[in-house]
Amino acid sequence: MIASKNKSQLVLVDMQEKLASVILVSTLYGQLRLQQFKQLIRKSEKYKGKMAHILFSLLEKRVDSCLVQLKFAPTFLAARQLINHQKVFVNNQIVKSPSFI
Repeated sequence: MIASKNKSQLVLVDMQEKLASVILVSTLYGQLRLQQFKQLIRKSEKYKGKMAHILFSLLEKRVDSCLVQLKFAPTFLAARQLINHQKVFVNNQIVKSPSFI
């Protein structure tokens, strides 16, 4: 009975750590949906190197992140609004998705 209690506590701690990391990333890089976050993790697993560095580099390459870093928009929500209102062009083409890399 003690072993099962320890396993459940370990699972709970692991879930808490995952949730805390998802919350941290979503506060740093705007409101990412869980599906988008999972896709980025899958992409980062394909590359060689440390997965965390690759994941953050993929997050930095997103258009909404670039707009905030270059001070074209004060927040991620404002950057997404610019993109959704079709005010952002990349290579003379309108960007329709904030997750455009």
